[in-house]
Amino acid sequence: MLLACDGLFDVYSTEEAVDNVRAEMALDGDAQRTCEVLTERAISERFSRDNVSIVSLNEEKNFRTKTNNLMRRGGGELVALN
Repeated sequence: MLLACDGLFDVYSTEEAVDNVRAEMALDGDAQRTCEVLTERAISERFSRDNVSIVSLNEEKNFRTKTNNLMRRGGGELVALN
């Protein structure tokens, strides 16, 4: 299950986000890395101007939850909002 804020969905359709999560999870099954990759792509490649928060729930691994919350500052650097 993928939960994310509008910062992701402003630049990805639901189908694109799910396709990206499936592709990344197929590589090594690491939910944290998958959230980080998708967050970075939303900000750096698709230029989301809002904060990007993503939570991935993987029921097959005892509801392992990972979050990543980053935002681009006016100068262009990424900062963690945790």
